[in-house]
Amino acid sequence: MIDMESTQQKIAMLQKMAMAFDKKFSDDQLTIYLEYLADYTPEQVAKAVKQLIASYSYGLPKIADIIKTIQAQETATQPSVELMAESEWSRLRENVRRLGRYREPKFDPTTAAVVENLGGWWAICDWYTDEMEWRHRDFVRLWQEFYGKEDFLGITESRAHQSALPSGDDTKAGLRQKFNLASDGSFTDTSKPLLFDNYAEGPWPRQ
Repeated sequence: MIDMESTQQKIAMLQKMAMAFDKKFSDDQLTIYLEYLADYTPEQVAKAVKQLIASYSYGLPKIADIIKTIQAQETATQPSVELMAESEWSRLRENVRRLGRYREPKFDPTTAAVVENLGGWWAICDWYTDEMEWRHRDFVRLWQEFYGKEDFLGITESRAHQSALPSGDDTKAGLRQKFNLASDGSFTDTSKPLLFDNYAEGPWPRQ
């Protein structure tokens, strides 16, 4: 169904553009322009026409010129995938500090795929300070590789919130190995300092 209001707005902008270039559209020309610009909003067309009037110097802009301008404007207003990855890295670090290993947050689907690839939430909470440079690099690289491929990777909304916490004996064994837990619950921490202080609520005494 044709939106007559949107069509009229596009016609007005196209006629304004033609006037600016000292040209005039025939009815057939307008029909062709409207056909190829049907997938774009009047606002997108208006913004592109405004830029072309101000900068185009090769005669009346063709349909391809308008579409290329719209696409360039849309790309310029969208954050780059790298910036999105950096933002998710900052959010991941904040979530680990704020929530700790026992409260895994709900992830963006791309971040969920990266977290799973890196061993899960439990593993991430065990990262060390001196690992952060290459952990950061790996996270951003994987995030960019996985972006837009969540369905292919099998990351669904429900899987994005699955807990990575080991269960039962696996948890106890891992803690005993990492902290030399004794049977009375005391421990000697022989590992490097953790970046994230996740052990405040643990069942073991703090030194």
